[in-house]
Amino acid sequence: MKRIIALPGAVVETRAPAPTLSAASADSPVRERCVRVPKGRCWVEGDEGFHSRDSNDFGPAALGLLKARVDFIIFPLSRFGRIPKHEAHLERNVVHPRTDNFGA
Repeated sequence: MKRIIALPGAVVETRAPAPTLSAASADSPVRERCVRVPKGRCWVEGDEGFHSRDSNDFGPAALGLLKARVDFIIFPLSRFGRIPKHEAHLERNVVHPRTDNFGA
């Protein structure tokens, strides 16, 4: 399971390659420190980046590949319950660029 971190048009700060994924990361399409998510794609990340294969390894995922949506948290019990529609921490890695730093 992956979390959607950013939608088309957003700029995401990528994660440095993890040592356990160094062989896979060497062939990764993501080499830039900041990546703009293209139209029709989203940026997905796993909860534990040190051993997760995600957009940091394979680039933005096609929105058409999404199969499900998580609406409820079961564990940890301290977070048990329905997930709010818009959680503030969802865009924790999204960079809101100034136009002079990033192209359109």
